[in-house]
Amino acid sequence: MPHVRAYCDTPLLHAPCYFGGIMKRKLIFAATLCALLFALCVNSFAAVGTVTTSWTHHPQHEVSIITVSWIAGTGAEVGTVPATALPTFQGWVFQFITDPGATAPTTLYDITLPDADGLDVSGATLMNRSATVTERAMPLVATSTYKAWWVDTALTFTLTNNSVSAATGTLKIYIRRRE
Repeated sequence: MPHVRAYCDTPLLHAPCYFGGIMKRKLIFAATLCALLFALCVNSFAAVGTVTTSWTHHPQHEVSIITVSWIAGTGAEVGTVPATALPTFQGWVFQFITDPGATAPTTLYDITLPDADGLDVSGATLMNRSATVTERAMPLVATSTYKAWWVDTALTFTLTNNSVSAATGTLKIYIRRRE
């Protein structure tokens, strides 16, 4: 059966149009294809999480604080926070404070601070952190023994078990030059 042609109602463009909805179906198909390609591009250009550090020194108390601020990834990288080397220092780590940000992470997310030997300087006290409350922890150096831990190697900040896109938070590491 031959196609019936007529001219479109567009006054400036007298292109032939096909009756029977062929052009309409082609336009819907093209729009759907464009939307699908756009969605794939957005996911492929997902943002990787970020970690920034700052160092504050209080000489009158001989205390330094390393503040680690993190933002979890989005899209295909949802919830991921890259492992990050912290500034090298020598001193006694005696306290940690974790504070979930405005976009709360997954409840019971975990932080580890392995040193060059692979030992977690927190002694696993930064595991299962609250998604809503600021928490304090001390290094666990032996079963039920909480006290300062000497550090003289680089530490690596590692955050796991978060699945919230663009979640934020901070970790403060308190250090003394003397025990």
